[in-house]
Amino acid sequence: LSTMQRPVSVHDIPNEITIDEVIGKFQNWKESTSTSPTTKRHLGHYHCLLQLMGQEQPDKPDASITKAKAIFQAHYSILAHAVKHGRSLKRWQKVVNSMIEKEPGNPKIHPLRVIHLYEADYNLLLGIFWARKLVHSAEDFGTFNKSCYGGRPGMSAIEPVLLEELQVSLSYLSRSNMVVFHNDATSCYDRIVIALANLIARRFGMSSEVCAIHGDTLQ
Repeated sequence: LSTMQRPVSVHDIPNEITIDEVIGKFQNWKESTSTSPTTKRHLGHYHCLLQLMGQEQPDKPDASITKAKAIFQAHYSILAHAVKHGRSLKRWQKVVNSMIEKEPGNPKIHPLRVIHLYEADYNLLLGIFWARKLVHSAEDFGTFNKSCYGGRPGMSAIEPVLLEELQVSLSYLSRSNMVVFHNDATSCYDRIVIALANLIARRFGMSSEVCAIHGDTLQ
């Protein structure tokens, strides 16, 4: 438990989300992404609102643009309220499991890839707080292990492969004994203990409210 304590150098990540962050995330989100399977709030819904809002001219008021701004503001207000108070919306808790073929033409169960299709705004929340704020905060404070490569800015899957090739080459040239162990953990992401994952996120500065949303939604 002592290793779970937050380092003194790590600061809290505020449980706040700005409308500019929401707009920026939606703008860079490919419309072809599958989201919101239960409510049918396709990403095109948000893209249309943003496109109308982008046509606003101060000297030429337009009723359709005003309505678009009001609708988007309503979406944002609900999301901001949920984040501030740590509330998991009921519609977020309806998730569709989709199974796609890893090997085209092979429909057997064991090689299928299982993915969760979330509501767009919940998925956006995870992307902003985990992929952006938590990862960049951990990078800034140097709290990631040096052996971690996945999902980190500036890191790629090529680097650990190159390092291993160099290690093997050095062992070969120096005639030193070397043991290499490769472990492909089956369904490793599916087996993550959510409560433990959120405790680790708290160690990296994530707010209790955002972790509560994450845990309650998956529960």
